[in-house]
Formats: sequence, structure tokens, C-alpha cells
Amino acid sequence: MKYGICWTLFFIVVSMVVAGCTTTGEMKSAEVERCKEEAQGNDGNKSLVCLDEIIKRDNGNAIAFFSRGKIYYAKDDYDKAIENFSQAIKISPNNAMLYGARGLSYYKKNDLDHAISDYSQVIKLDQNRASAYLMRGGAYAERKEYDLAVSDYTQALRLEPNNSDSYSSRGVAYIGLIGKDESYADKAIADFNQSIKLNPKNADVYVLRAGVLYAKGELEKAIEDYDSAIKLDPSYKEYGEEFRKLVGKRKNP
Repeated sequence: MKYGICWTLFFIVVSMVVAGCTTTGEMKSAEVERCKEEAQGNDGNKSLVCLDEIIKRDNGNAIAFFSRGKIYYAKDDYDKAIENFSQAIKISPNNAMLYGARGLSYYKKNDLDHAISDYSQVIKLDQNRASAYLMRGGAYAERKEYDLAVSDYTQALRLEPNNSDSYSSRGVAYIGLIGKDESYADKAIADFNQSIKLNPKNADVYVLRAGVLYAKGELEKAIEDYDSAIKLDPSYKEYGEEFRKLVGKRKNP
């Protein structure tokens, strides 16, 4: 599954937490906002120059380091993003969301051990942050530690029971466990059902459910799911044609 973060909202929330309510914090935040305003419509380079100047004047400005890390992240320069998020963490070590930002950068580098460590720190600081369990579950799933992934996704759902991504992600983790016990196929389908109920426009989940239905021999339902996926996302059409061929061969071996 794909995971994303609304960086605009993320920036606002983290900036508020780091800055706090002090006058100094408000001034630091205002300086960073000025950098954003000056860089409207470009690739972030003007913002970097502006943030570099702020950091030279004040190397204790966690918001500036976070903002610079965010720009490097957007440029896919995850090493520099991590460097800046780490500096922000040194300044503001109890800000859970800074660890989340760095954890996501480690995840993008496929450094799953460090990603899991950072997501775990987020949870240590804020046990009610569902997104941290969701992201750590994704890292566990990448390491094929599906039991741990299921546990994290389940906790995420306890905190946010209407999160369609948590259901679909747990469904994928259940697929990874089918080799241990075939009953996990039914659990996967149940989670995909709930994900689709909450978000019926996600084509990916129909495709995932189609694969499990095919494995269970429920071929007509599998075809229906693929047709639904194609209606939502025409890019699946080519794969859908290949899927129909597989179903046809299974029907008529």
C-alpha cells in the first residue's frame, strides 16, 4: 500500500507545537512563513536560501530546521531531510511529530530499523497517535513481520475505527500470513470489505480483494472486483485483461 502525508497540514501542526505560545516562538514561526511566501511558485530553492539565512542567525530555530528538512524531503534528498529533522529533534526532543517526519524519511530510504525506532518514539511520546501505529505497521510489513504489522494496524483502528487505510493495510498483512493459516484469507477479505465500505472509490483495494477471491476460487466475484477497479481507475484495464485470462484458464484448465 502507499502511504502519504498532507505536508501542508503537517507543517502547520508541527510549527504550532514547536513554536508554542511564546512571543519568541511566534516570531520564529513568522520568519519561516516569510520564507514560504517569498518562494511561492518555485521548486523550493528560494525557501532554502531564506531558511539557511535564518539558521545562520539562530541555530536554535527548530521550525526552520524542520521546514528545511521538509523541502529536502520533497526533493527526495532523504539524507539531508534526516539531517535537518535530527537537528530539529535536538532542539525540541519531546515533539513526537518530528520523529514521525524523520521516520518517514528513513522509510523512504528503506532504512526500516531506524524508521521503526522513530515511529516507536512517536508512540512513546503520544500513545494515542494512530498514524504512528499505521506507519510502523507498514515498516513491519515491509520486513515481512506480519504479526507485528497486524498488531499495529489493530491498535491504529482502536484509535481511529473509521480509517479505511488501516483496514486495507491490515488486510495486506493478513495476506502475508495466509501461508501459516488459510483462514487469514477470510480475515483479509473482511478488512477489504470494511475499507471499501468506508472508501468505495479506492481502486487498489478492489484489486487486492480480487486477488484473495481468486486464490479462494471465487472467480466471478474476483472479476467483478477487477471490473470495479477499472471503472475507478482505467489504468488497471491492461492488468484486468490479463486477470481475465488467468480466470479463464482456471475455469477451463
